[in-house]
Amino acid sequence: PYNAKELEQFPYTYTEIKNTYLKIFKILTSSDQGLSENYKNSVNSKFITCRPLLAINTEGGGNNSCILKSCDDGCISCNKNIFNSANEIDKFINRNAIEYMPGLFIESVIFDKGYYLISCIDISSKKIILIKAGTVYSSLGAISTSKVVLEMAEKSSQVPLLNTPGGAFFMFSFKDFHKKKHAILSSLSFKGKTNYQSFEGNIYPFSKNLLCVYFGESLGTLVSFLFSKVLFSRLFIANIYFSSDLSSSRLSSDKNKIKISSRDNPNLRPLFLRVMKVLKKEFFSIGLFVLPFGRKILRQGQDIHYGGTLPMKKNPSNNQCNFNGELYGFKKFYITDSASMPFLASKGHSFNSMVNTYFIVSKSIKDETALRD
Repeated sequence: PYNAKELEQFPYTYTEIKNTYLKIFKILTSSDQGLSENYKNSVNSKFITCRPLLAINTEGGGNNSCILKSCDDGCISCNKNIFNSANEIDKFINRNAIEYMPGLFIESVIFDKGYYLISCIDISSKKIILIKAGTVYSSLGAISTSKVVLEMAEKSSQVPLLNTPGGAFFMFSFKDFHKKKHAILSSLSFKGKTNYQSFEGNIYPFSKNLLCVYFGESLGTLVSFLFSKVLFSRLFIANIYFSSDLSSSRLSSDKNKIKISSRDNPNLRPLFLRVMKVLKKEFFSIGLFVLPFGRKILRQGQDIHYGGTLPMKKNPSNNQCNFNGELYGFKKFYITDSASMPFLASKGHSFNSMVNTYFIVSKSIKDETALRD
């Protein structure tokens, strides 16, 4: 979860949103245990490690068709027991709580006389389906939502595209770290701060599951049997991410086409090198040697974390949202995915995007109900 400082540009504080964090955490994990204090109170820590926050949910997340004998929670081949929003949607469908229209591809949205006309293509029949809506909550994903919104304006436009620049490196366990129990998805999370820039990351094991995914079941099992004890069980890969303060990408729409342009931020490489010096020292103290080879800064687009194209602002203008998530100039059109997030902290943002969505939708429903009353 985002801490108090990371939420400074949002319309809510950590105190106001912490109960929503717990609700989303329960949906993701089916757990009532709550969040570790490590996640809540580490704003000013120079460096800490903590257990990974993984969306393991055994309620409906299993997959019995995986071909890998090494399959376990978080299996890289089948995502066994990883939270899947389809399961939540199925619950709504099964109790007739929503009208579900499968197989429709949203092409465009037109605002007409106080209503939104959503033009869709039926993927099977290729027919055009027109849906009339008074209120829209757009959760297509940051890039697709941005495409729809920019085309609604009916003119060429450009918006910032926030991302979380990052890097990767290898480590070797020379003490007891590799002897601990490691999840397939992540062994350890870490976070810290240097020169006022925060960074976060995760350490991943070279598990038998990973080897079987890359080499196939038979060869992966053999490689694991022959070399894991002396090599692969001791080898770990780590990813590291920085905040969207270092983003240098833009998204534009012209003639029904989306273009993403980006450049390397000149501050990224010096920061990466400084952080690697910190990590080398910190990880060595827990028995992990940062290897001198394999260190790299991820190329633009490799970080897979996107958002902030239509950010919430206190005083919004074109292609921005107000603090209720409502798109400027388009009443009752809400941006409920990461496109409305004004800042991306140095981590994956799916958890926080879900919290942001919950805030926007629940507040709009309360406001609508208050107006009717």
